[in-house]
Amino acid sequence: MEINSNEGCPIWFTEECEENRYTIKHRKYRDVDRPDHVARQHQMDAQMPLKACWKYYRQLLDDQTTVIRSKDDKTAFLYGLERFPRLQRVTVTPAAHGWLFTPLYETPMIRAFPCGFNYPIPRGWHYDPVDSQVAEPLPWSEATDDYKELWRGARIVLRLLSQAEKHNVSELSFNSKQLHTGLNFLIFDRPCEEYNHFTAIMKRPGFRRLHLSLLTGSSGYWTGFQSGLFRQAVSLAKELTHVHLSTTFNNGSHFAMRDPPMPLKEILPIKEWPNLSHLALSNFSIDTSELMDILKLAPSSLRSLDFEFIEFSFDELCLTGLLERMREELDWTERDQPLKRTVTIAMEGHRRWPGRFIKLSDEVASFLYGSGENPLNGSDTRSPNDGYGTNHALFEAEHTRPNVNFLDLKKLGIIRNCATGPFGSVMFNSC
Repeated sequence: MEINSNEGCPIWFTEECEENRYTIKHRKYRDVDRPDHVARQHQMDAQMPLKACWKYYRQLLDDQTTVIRSKDDKTAFLYGLERFPRLQRVTVTPAAHGWLFTPLYETPMIRAFPCGFNYPIPRGWHYDPVDSQVAEPLPWSEATDDYKELWRGARIVLRLLSQAEKHNVSELSFNSKQLHTGLNFLIFDRPCEEYNHFTAIMKRPGFRRLHLSLLTGSSGYWTGFQSGLFRQAVSLAKELTHVHLSTTFNNGSHFAMRDPPMPLKEILPIKEWPNLSHLALSNFSIDTSELMDILKLAPSSLRSLDFEFIEFSFDELCLTGLLERMREELDWTERDQPLKRTVTIAMEGHRRWPGRFIKLSDEVASFLYGSGENPLNGSDTRSPNDGYGTNHALFEAEHTRPNVNFLDLKKLGIIRNCATGPFGSVMFNSC
């Protein structure tokens, strides 16, 4: 391990801490100073010496190693199941730490961090350190124990929820929060211990909500679904009301849209979910006709649909065409207002950041059920027409803003003033 003699810590640690500071500034981009920006800047100004950060970080790693060796994490989860009989939802995520000074969950450990503590952000699961890339899942049947331990928390939850008798957990969420990772979907390629645990949970009486982020790689070949084991397992959850499935398709690969679409009928046993009220698909490559068939088979209980970062095969229609077919071919417009289905579309926008997206709902409803224009722009699957939708950030609620151009954002006081550069170009002040 090469040490940075000036900082008193490994060089890789120095580089990651510097990258954290760069990311904070880059995510802020041209925004005016909001209160959350000021709070993060205060932490940056108060950053501990990297030698002290490294010492604190090493202690955290040592504590984690001790917990894993003693299996205290498993014991603690089982203790919680036994002591909280009304517990309904369990969430496992690799995104708890969010970004530096912007955690997704302020856990007791994170709240105890000293002011200005800069550290490599842990992600867990199988995650490529380059944010724009996707790790390719290894065959689960050939994987080593060390590889499987990347999903230690998920495996513990699957095992205990399937084996423990006295609990009322009816909602299970393995949620990547749009990070380019998920559970290795090759768990569903062949029978294995984890698949058996998952199946046992699906057939528990009263199980009703499933959020499943899957690491599928970015190649567009769906080996993990071809066995039919996934469909077989989720078919057992007869009381499901909410289903949210996401993959890592097309994360980091804009050539993936040339690959075959995902076989929706091999994944979604829509007829087996008579109580389904919400369906969300994220990072799916789809065949429009197959999706339309699924929607026509959906039960009358369905109330809302989310399509997030959807792609189409090379010679397929785009989102624009999908909305047009939904308006023309489905009978939803004939229903009374309370029974009309809400359709929400999420698009990544042209500035690509994990956890940031443009959401459209009212504009879609206006087009499907009223006289509004189609808010989507031809074959562009990354961003809607200018002026449609709202920008959101999973890790920064304060980032919410209309999807308009820079000059309009300036007029709204969201970004800094611009000035003309020496050669007539438009320049924006940024921190």
